[in-house]
Amino acid sequence: MTSESDNGTQPIDVQPEKNFRHFLENLSCPSVIHSNGKYVYANKAAAKLYKVSSPKALIGKKTLDIIDKDFKKVTRERIKEVYERGFTPERENLIVDKEGKTIIVQIAGTLIDYKGNPSVLFTLKNLAGERKAEEELQVSESQYRQLVENINEGIIKFDAKEVITYVNEQFCELVSYPSKELVGKAGRQLLFTTKESKEIARRVLKQRLQGEASTYEVQILTKSKKLVWVSINAVPILDEDGNYGGAMELVTDISYSKKRQLALELSEQRFTGLSKATFDAVAIHDQGEILVVNDAFYELFGYKPSEVIGRMVTEFCTPESREILMDNTRLQKEEPYVAMGLRKDKSTFYAEICGKAIVYQDRNARVATIRDITEQKLSADALSESRRRFESLFENANDLIQNVDPKGEFLFVNDAWLRTLGYKKSDLQKITAFDIIHPGSLDHCMQIFERVINGEAVQDIDATFVTKNGDLVEVHGNVTRYKSKTGQIMTQGVFANVTQDRLAKTKQKKSEERYLALVDNMSEGVLQVDNDENIEYVNNRFCDMLGYKREELVGQNANTLFSVSRNDSKTMKDKVSERQKGLSSRYELQMRTKSRGVIWVNASGAPVYDGDGKVIGSIGINSDITQRKKVEAEMESLSRFPRENPFPVLRFSVDQRVFIYNNNPGESIINHLSLKKNMVLNKHWEDLFETSYKNNKTVQEELQVNSVLYMCNIVPVQKSNYVNVYMSDITEERAAEEALLDSEEKFRSLVENMNEGVIRINLDDTIEYVNESFCKILGYSQKELLGKTRFDVLTVDDDSMKEIEKSIAKRKKGVSSKYELKHQRKSGEWIWVSINGTPLHDDMGVMVGSMEIVADITNQKRFEEEINALNVGLEERVEERTVELEKANQEIRSLLQEMHHRVKNNLQIVSSLLNLQAASVDDEHVTRVFRESQDRIQTMSFIHESMYLNESMSEISVMDYLEPLIKDRVKVNADLLSKIVLDIKFPDVNFNIDTMLPIGLLLNELVTNSLKHAFPDNREGKITVGLDILPDKSAILYYSDNGVGFHIEQAGDPSKSLGLILIDSFAMQLDGKLKRWDKPGTHYELKFKPI
Repeated sequence: MTSESDNGTQPIDVQPEKNFRHFLENLSCPSVIHSNGKYVYANKAAAKLYKVSSPKALIGKKTLDIIDKDFKKVTRERIKEVYERGFTPERENLIVDKEGKTIIVQIAGTLIDYKGNPSVLFTLKNLAGERKAEEELQVSESQYRQLVENINEGIIKFDAKEVITYVNEQFCELVSYPSKELVGKAGRQLLFTTKESKEIARRVLKQRLQGEASTYEVQILTKSKKLVWVSINAVPILDEDGNYGGAMELVTDISYSKKRQLALELSEQRFTGLSKATFDAVAIHDQGEILVVNDAFYELFGYKPSEVIGRMVTEFCTPESREILMDNTRLQKEEPYVAMGLRKDKSTFYAEICGKAIVYQDRNARVATIRDITEQKLSADALSESRRRFESLFENANDLIQNVDPKGEFLFVNDAWLRTLGYKKSDLQKITAFDIIHPGSLDHCMQIFERVINGEAVQDIDATFVTKNGDLVEVHGNVTRYKSKTGQIMTQGVFANVTQDRLAKTKQKKSEERYLALVDNMSEGVLQVDNDENIEYVNNRFCDMLGYKREELVGQNANTLFSVSRNDSKTMKDKVSERQKGLSSRYELQMRTKSRGVIWVNASGAPVYDGDGKVIGSIGINSDITQRKKVEAEMESLSRFPRENPFPVLRFSVDQRVFIYNNNPGESIINHLSLKKNMVLNKHWEDLFETSYKNNKTVQEELQVNSVLYMCNIVPVQKSNYVNVYMSDITEERAAEEALLDSEEKFRSLVENMNEGVIRINLDDTIEYVNESFCKILGYSQKELLGKTRFDVLTVDDDSMKEIEKSIAKRKKGVSSKYELKHQRKSGEWIWVSINGTPLHDDMGVMVGSMEIVADITNQKRFEEEINALNVGLEERVEERTVELEKANQEIRSLLQEMHHRVKNNLQIVSSLLNLQAASVDDEHVTRVFRESQDRIQTMSFIHESMYLNESMSEISVMDYLEPLIKDRVKVNADLLSKIVLDIKFPDVNFNIDTMLPIGLLLNELVTNSLKHAFPDNREGKITVGLDILPDKSAILYYSDNGVGFHIEQAGDPSKSLGLILIDSFAMQLDGKLKRWDKPGTHYELKFKPI
């Protein structure tokens, strides 16, 4: 029987010394021997590490002389530890080589007898290479992670149980799942739902388990229940021992290529019919010689049928595109590419070409589709230029822009930020966003920052920043949170410098106060009305003129209260309309007073704008001219000209044939007409003035001055022999009209050339418009459809009629709808169409009809029916195969249970034979050896008994196997049963048989040792045993008793103790680390990784 033992503290006997030295000389790791503070031996590897010429150069040196100064104290303690304990475990240290460079090493020490003296053998391991490799590995992993996150293809990773452990963003976009709904799920069950895909998954899994990579195509199910064709490159992930640990898959969306492949594999007859119906140009050629083309080809290139067949494809592209065309043809490329097409009239266009090899009339040919993408190409170029301008605008914006991380550290600021606050980019590393905020704004800004970090976008923020020089800057802006491509969370703030605005507002407020005081005491009457002529403000003078109090006027309608006649009422309405157009004017009219009297006023009116530049009313300065009107002739000659008009105003004398007056804006007009190059233009305008004067009629004419277009109103004043010219800027209006016409023309062209049909229907279901594609889909002409109700000419089945009625009801409520139905063509053929309907409204928001986009989906429906039929067949095959596999699985289970049962019986027989043999031997030592062997065989038998009684054939419950095993070992020693207390704590987990058998045998040895040696004289005692699972999936088995224990020197020679040898052997089988503590009693701990 074995007894408890330990590593021991006695020096290791290293005899003979010659063999030991020979062993050290040929050892690849650096080794040195320390004795009495000096090195007494070093091997060649140590000399190489310290960069000395030979091992002799190290002998005699003081140990601490070649240790880094920061590690000398630690080294003394470790040497002392070796002399006291007999060893020191591996630890890191810094040594100094001959050149004075420090080297990081891992050192372990053992107490030995060298030349009759207690000495320390140190073995060293240079860690510099490992550290460099770790750093390179981290860089490589970072680059790999960045590559994975930014690759165009989807990436998915499985563990050994086919559970998803990682997906990148591209894969999530492909299957429409967020990553949190994928990671941790059984990927094959979630994504592989069809019978065919499940069968492929099983086949590929079998290949991976054998360590083979595979490439295959399969349909996977997205979150939106849509089947998507993908190409998967799968590579198994193996651990260091070559065991399967999972797989990494590169997933590419090949739905488009699958659809194209299906279309190209159709028969020649179906291809011909399809090519005639498609809007894309299609050509079939053999080695560049054209065999057949569709009508769209003739239309695109402008040729007649007799002019195309037999010619080379290179004749239909520009010279610079011929090389790329021939390369794609020669190399049989199938990816779309862009070339410049050449029409018969020598005009060119951007063409997107896609080709594929086919067999045509028993010839190896190639089919190509050609699409005019000129408009898309120009749009893409314009978009690129727009993006470049936007980036330039972002960098050169006047607003202060800053990106800040959650710690408040700056990630980016623009030039305006640096200029305004007086910092340099190098200063940003020394400050945070909170350092530039004035203390009075800091608490408020901190609260806003926390809200933004939590995902809230905060707008209209007012704060005070402090410049580097200590000046205050008032800002107003918005802050939002977003993630960078690397996943880094940051906040982006955009602030306007409103310091001057704030000062201006303060000044403005004071100015407004002075203005109101001035206006209230003006000598002219002031009247302000809204767009409906309701009075909002009057000053004191205006009240005096009309005989009212202010409170009697505010809120009243000015037109109703003051108008004397219909003409005056109309004049007031017309002037308000002009104000709404942004026009100012001066005019005269009569107004009724409170006493029902009448006065004449000279009104100078101007529009009133809100902060957005929108006209919200008008304001007029009114002078009482009643006395002046009594002498009308004098007043006409002294009529006041509207100097305040912001647009040019001119007065031309018909007698003198010269301009006799102009306001400031009119100066540039006179100068323009006076130029020599404009003599003809000047003559034209003089003729217009004379015509207006002679006919006593207002004449309108446009005048272009540089980049400004004016509308000129020539108004004759015959009594005074002159004409007045009133001019207004209509540049923006004319540009808007031209842009609208251009937009309408583009929209009309888009609708006319769409592949889908378009139909517009009014509220009476009368067809107002159809495009050519709609006519082709249903086989009617536009003449047969326009003006008819949809049900006069369009035939659908009963189910489709219900769908139409539902759609009409939705659109009358202003809701769009999308649905599919069967439609009958004019020829009587039934087809499937997809309809997307949207209500149409007029400018007042009133619904006037609906617009529908119609697509022929007959081929798609046929394809879906074929797929459904295939799915039904695959499901039946999977069900049959499942039944077969379940039957085979049950047979295998029965065979394994029978095998474990027989092994258990055979071990019982061996145990019985040992029992008989032990009974026949009189030697007590031999009998004890037989009993110990019998116990070990019983332990192995116990595990096989657990296997054939267990549901699983590969794993055993730790709790169900080990707890009964320990209790059985104690039960064998019946005399101790009542004296020993067991504290057993095993988790409810399963290990496989390769892990459980060594654990059971190890515990058998430990329990047997405790029962035999720990509790002499039948004393009471306690045995504690348990197992913990750590977060990294490793396990710790701990065992202890509170018995007498033993000292190392009492254990004898460990090499002669079979029990201790077996304990170490079982720990090695588990690839674990076994520890023992010199505490009262016996204490063991084994850390291992379950298989």
